[in-house]
Amino acid sequence: YELTRTEPYELRVMIAIGDEEAVSVYRNFSVGPSSFPGRGYRLHLSGYMANISTAGDALSYHDGMAFTTYDTDNDVAKGGSCSLWCGSGGWWFNFCFYTNPTGIYPPKALTRTTEGDVYLEWRTWQGYFAYLTRLTMMIRPH
Repeated sequence: YELTRTEPYELRVMIAIGDEEAVSVYRNFSVGPSSFPGRGYRLHLSGYMANISTAGDALSYHDGMAFTTYDTDNDVAKGGSCSLWCGSGGWWFNFCFYTNPTGIYPPKALTRTTEGDVYLEWRTWQGYFAYLTRLTMMIRPH
């Protein structure tokens, strides 16, 4: 929140599965205060730059969501916490995700047919259950 509250930022997300790499770029990125005290910081992003992105737009689904952790459930899923279901990391879960950058890195022995929501994913690139071996998010002022 403190990093992005005073000026506009661009977000670049770089992902990989082994040697295959992709990128998604968003023109506007910020973390804002919650509308309700104690409900977590909210993700704000817009301006997906399809002309230079190769990984698809997995983040817009999370736009406007409050940050969820295993012990503070701010997602819209009923009957449990997306954080607990998806590897126990904190994230701006919706119901639950198209990207899970705080998921668990997949073990080397994991097969492509393994289905689980706990692993590192960017579902708009190679589909569901295509587990990433690398994910980097970078911001810069514009």
